[in-house]
Amino acid sequence: MTRLKIFLLILGYFTTTNALSVFNFTEYYQMPPMARFDEYERCILGYEELSAYCLGKTSIKPQEDYQLWNYIKNFSSDTRHHFRHDVLTSGLCINWCKKKLDKIRKMDPKLYDELYEPYFDSKIRFPINPDDFPGTPEYRKEFGDIMNRCVNMYLKEEYNLTGYTEISFCSTNKEKEEYDAVDNSFLAITLIICVLVALSTLYDYFSRREILSTTQQPTKKDELLKSFSFLSNWERLTSVPKAGISYEFRHIQAIRYMTMFIIIYGHINIGYNGPVLNPEYHEERFHVPFYHIFLNGTTVVQTFFFISGFLMAVHFIEELMQKRSYNFKYFWVAVVYRYLRLTPVYMYVLMYDATILVKSQVGPMWKRQAGLEKTYCRRNWWTNLLLVNNHVHVKDGCMPHSWYMAADTQLFVIGMFVMMVVWKKPKLTKLVVFGTTTIFCVIPGIITYLKGYDGVFTVTPEERINMNQLESFKDTYIPFYTNAANYFIGIMSGYWYHHIRKSGYNPSTLVKNLFAFAFFASIVSGFLNFYYSYIFYDYEFEKPAVWIAVYSVISKCWWGVIASFFMFTFHYKCVPLVSRVLNARIFQILGRVTYCVYLVHFSLLRVASAEARGAAVVRTLSQIGYTTIGLIYASIVGMVLCLFLEFPVTALLKLLMPERRPAETAVTDEMKIMKENNSTLKNKFDYYNNVSKSMKENCMESGTIRNLDENVKV
Repeated sequence: MTRLKIFLLILGYFTTTNALSVFNFTEYYQMPPMARFDEYERCILGYEELSAYCLGKTSIKPQEDYQLWNYIKNFSSDTRHHFRHDVLTSGLCINWCKKKLDKIRKMDPKLYDELYEPYFDSKIRFPINPDDFPGTPEYRKEFGDIMNRCVNMYLKEEYNLTGYTEISFCSTNKEKEEYDAVDNSFLAITLIICVLVALSTLYDYFSRREILSTTQQPTKKDELLKSFSFLSNWERLTSVPKAGISYEFRHIQAIRYMTMFIIIYGHINIGYNGPVLNPEYHEERFHVPFYHIFLNGTTVVQTFFFISGFLMAVHFIEELMQKRSYNFKYFWVAVVYRYLRLTPVYMYVLMYDATILVKSQVGPMWKRQAGLEKTYCRRNWWTNLLLVNNHVHVKDGCMPHSWYMAADTQLFVIGMFVMMVVWKKPKLTKLVVFGTTTIFCVIPGIITYLKGYDGVFTVTPEERINMNQLESFKDTYIPFYTNAANYFIGIMSGYWYHHIRKSGYNPSTLVKNLFAFAFFASIVSGFLNFYYSYIFYDYEFEKPAVWIAVYSVISKCWWGVIASFFMFTFHYKCVPLVSRVLNARIFQILGRVTYCVYLVHFSLLRVASAEARGAAVVRTLSQIGYTTIGLIYASIVGMVLCLFLEFPVTALLKLLMPERRPAETAVTDEMKIMKENNSTLKNKFDYYNNVSKSMKENCMESGTIRNLDENVKV
């Protein structure tokens, strides 16, 4: 009981220290709210004549002899922990403003004139580009004066303050989103996909028994016609691996899916950074060291890079064991296959963002949430298609979260090239792999030192909703070379796994216990890695500094070391309970749709956030609840996308690319043999799920299974 009390005291200290001493809420709530919105529907739908709803930014005019202004100024000066409270967001109904201002002009013309505040430079860090919102220059000319006076009418009456207001964008009841050629093209593509799925499913349904009732092997034409079949793709999705790499590392699917929960939580947290009705929620937490565990959670995306590198190495070695002679053609086949497999579904989601997304919701912030996305996607879609959007047009890029696909693909090409060198010169394996890993581990430290950045990727409250505008985001967070360390640590772990597997090593109970200890120690060290990021928010260190550069290297690369411990701990079932949970069948299904979930989740969060007709109220439990609902929603949509597009494209590529066909033929041959022996088979997925373990191991050794399932995507 005493230990529990001590633990609670320590936890209470870490979760409350500094916060109570910083905030004086009596003074805090004297400041104007950072966001204020009129009712959107009443404004837009309540008039037959033209009615406009405009959103604008107000910069409060300095008044050095006014106590409230000085408090606002001093509080806002702590930019590492606080928002700028001298910059307000307003969503106003122009018609209502006109009525109020007309009354004031008639009753007190002098006051009406005083309500106008001319432009002054308030050094807004992330100004709106009017060219990104069609009609904004015209709206500023027509409604700018009205909105300026209307905001000042409120500020002067309530707080004896004034400010300059600039319109960001407006919506009117006369606007209508027309369908253009690009919109119609997306709808046509969607219809074609649905028709293909329906026809392919019907063909598959009626041809199954006919094919299996004879010893005739299914032809390439049959497989081609069934590639879009919902039945076949559903069986692929729900099949459970019984042997091979997919079986040994089936826990990876659970890790992928759980990582998606953290990523969605982080993206919701970013979205909630403004405008909100309770900004003190975020500001408090930036003062509490414990909460930096969550604020620094951006590192969790390194999990995906590690997994990609690990699986690429494992699969490459398996392929190399089958191909005795060196052939550089394998490099091009692997790169082209990966691009063609992942790009169609990626481009489909991008096309949705560029067309139908903006038509799927309305609201005061919707033009920023979806209209801006439409503009950027139509303007810079080619950077996504070429997978260079993590280096080109970062500030006005489409699908901001898709930087990961670009970086991962670039690392796949580099990693595959390194593997080809190793294949050609096997004696150089240790030198090449270890040397490349070391170089990429050092690169983030060099950039941190030369650019004078913090030891971790820091994002202040004001910056979180504008992350893609930061130079540090472009220099340290999204380039392939700053994420390559954990990718190549994954490759090294893949080689380590191959060496252990080849040696037939079976860890003793003592070694398993040591791995279990390392597993729990890694969890603690991971949290500490996040926790100590608070020092770069609370203290201003002299930069550049060598120790900060070293810290940045350790902080990022340590995630790969932790992931390595996790991988082998779960592989050898050193923590049986955790392994049983991660190996559950439900995660085998959910893990396979993670790629599509990642693609669609951001668009779905945009649509959901538009349900709030103004500033949101942020609470911890509400964020967790929205994250859970968002993950479920994204999983459903992602599963449909996976079955209707991703799996069919993969099936087509396996038929059309020569390097992918032999495995399917071999499996079909095995089915034929089993049928002749009167085994009960409905289809090839029954073979995959029900064939005996010894037969599967033989097939795995001969390389006939490795390309059948889609559990692990390389």
